[in-house]
Amino acid sequence: MMTTTPTAYEQLTEPVYKVLDDFMLNCSDDPETREAMASAMTVSYWQMAARGLTAQLPSMILVNAGGAEDPVLDAIRKLCNYQKDERTDIRGSGRFAGGTPAQAPAAMLFAVRSLQQHRKDFPVSPPLSDWESYFHDARVTGYGKGDIRPYAGAFDPKLGLVTDPRNSITLLLDDKQDWEAFRHDLSGEPQKIREPSGIGRGLDFTAKSMALSGSLDADDFDEKLVDAALELGHPLFFLPHTSSAPVKFRNYPGMSYFALHLKTPGLIPRNYPLMPEDKWCRYYQKWIWKRLLLMPVNYRFCILEAIHKLQSVCETLALYTGPASGDPVPGVAELANNLFNSLLRSMALSLAFLAWHGHGIEPGCSVNTTRKVLKLLREDGGSMKLRDLHRATGFGSAAKRDEVLARLENEGLVTLDDNLVSANDMHEFIANIREQLPMADRG
Repeated sequence: MMTTTPTAYEQLTEPVYKVLDDFMLNCSDDPETREAMASAMTVSYWQMAARGLTAQLPSMILVNAGGAEDPVLDAIRKLCNYQKDERTDIRGSGRFAGGTPAQAPAAMLFAVRSLQQHRKDFPVSPPLSDWESYFHDARVTGYGKGDIRPYAGAFDPKLGLVTDPRNSITLLLDDKQDWEAFRHDLSGEPQKIREPSGIGRGLDFTAKSMALSGSLDADDFDEKLVDAALELGHPLFFLPHTSSAPVKFRNYPGMSYFALHLKTPGLIPRNYPLMPEDKWCRYYQKWIWKRLLLMPVNYRFCILEAIHKLQSVCETLALYTGPASGDPVPGVAELANNLFNSLLRSMALSLAFLAWHGHGIEPGCSVNTTRKVLKLLREDGGSMKLRDLHRATGFGSAAKRDEVLARLENEGLVTLDDNLVSANDMHEFIANIREQLPMADRG
């Protein structure tokens, strides 16, 4: 039986909740890839809707243990219309017509200072809106539309974080320059990430909201990065995955069009429940709470806040995919439940994954000792005799050593075999935490 490819009109008019549900079921043959994709998609939609959903936006960095390019990140960039022409230089227009990207920062600063001078000289007269228009015309020329931007080019020494008038932005960690700038700020100027600010409405300095989106090779997931991120006080999730095959789209036009609509004002969080709490929700929440109790306080509170908002966010996004009336239909409720459980599990996986560097677990010794044990094993061909490890780490007794190693084995970090102990590689470790956090049944 022959089938015909749907027309663009048919794809664009298909109910969005059906499009998203189909994508979550068929974007990959691997269920874990589907789960990672669904979670990354939900966070990206949350970021795009910006303050229409929550005051603080979550960040997600994919940790790619699959090798080569990250197929999940590539799919997110395509899905959310993050093509380069949206975030690179746009030639002068409006009141800044004829200006160049290189001239834009100076022009923006000139507009700010001119309006400040006007207020000083004429304190009782209304401010000149022309300066604000000039500022934003120059901003579009020099920085793009403002809702997305590579991290390395997002901050100006005098203008602060440059965003659109919504004062919200997603910063992309896509290349070496972005990662170098982010790591520098994370260790040297963390307030830029924790409490971003810049020129906003009325050309005054104001608090802003930013989120991070990117991917990191497994080899670059180091303890220095993790330690700094956990002290930051920002809801940043490191989601591990082992995907390698490209993600499949069956209705890309419909999904892309929906993403564009998320940027428009009017997305109002729902205050009534659309889905009941189920056994998976309770299981993941208990796991998350157990891990968070062993995390730095700054990280604990911001993660709890993000999780507290998660149900409302998923319900709002799901309802936005349904009938224009806003009335829930069975497919919308199922979508909300699937989005919620997928992302809640991924948040739990993210926290469990931090154990790779000794966070969130109780091995019976300090984090530094845990790291010393793991470093010795990972650098010494993956395995050592127990007595050699004992000498190298200085455990007080064989009993204490065995207790610590037994707990690390329970976390999937090492494997004990008679008088040998071996470090598990990242693939084995990820497989272990996935087994401890099974997928929820789909609604």
